[in-house]
Amino acid sequence: INTERWFSSDRISRLKLKASIGSAGNSRLDGSVATGTYQYGDSYSYMGVSGAVLGTMPNPGLSWETTLQFNVGVRMELKNILALEVEYYNYNTSDLLSKVYVSRTISDDRLYANVGAIRNQGVEFNLTSYNIHRRDFSWTTTFNASHNDNKITKLYNGVTTSFGDTVWAE
Repeated sequence: INTERWFSSDRISRLKLKASIGSAGNSRLDGSVATGTYQYGDSYSYMGVSGAVLGTMPNPGLSWETTLQFNVGVRMELKNILALEVEYYNYNTSDLLSKVYVSRTISDDRLYANVGAIRNQGVEFNLTSYNIHRRDFSWTTTFNASHNDNKITKLYNGVTTSFGDTVWAE
């Protein structure tokens, strides 16, 4: 903004606005998780012929996690004395990937499934002071603060899952 013809200030040497929006996918898993695998070998033989058993269960409805991202911020510099930067971000992720039990009645097998949605939002703040700036020596100090809020917004089909000592439940 500071390079625009209409902008004029004796104190502000730089003023920038930034914003972005987009989406990104994340599978974190190889393709065999959706299609399933088989294990072959002599230990699965029948009447002397090598056989196969289901190694991992397929989940053909499995999809990538998708994150919709939004950021907006401002940077302002005051004549090589101070720089201030503030940024707000909001990330919404759907189709979270996690392992869920197929049926605890018949097995302890788990398979990957899309289990929910999560929101991650917050604000970041940077303050930089240009204390000394000489030809052979410079000293700057930067103060950084941030606040982050992470919240599960949806768990599909009432799925309850755990992460360490924490249990996620709808």
